[in-house]
Amino acid sequence: ARTGSVGEYLKATGARHGVDEREFQACTRDDTLYQAMIEIIEGGAAMGVSATPTLFLNGEKMGREGQTAEGMNAAIDTALGIEPAEAE
Repeated sequence: ARTGSVGEYLKATGARHGVDEREFQACTRDDTLYQAMIEIIEGGAAMGVSATPTLFLNGEKMGREGQTAEGMNAAIDTALGIEPAEAE
């Protein structure tokens, strides 16, 4: 479990990847970046994204079938009009 603020967690994550305090502050206070993130979040919410990963195929949100490779392959095959392979 994580303790502390989200800001402290993000700052520590940035530090592990070479982002110093000044760079972190500049990034988190950039209104252009903030607005871009808000647009992305709102766009995802409008499409039904409520968690990650959320997968879409041909613009349609996938359900549980997108959670496994087999399910994803079957959904793609169906979208392409490919008959499912016979079980051996």
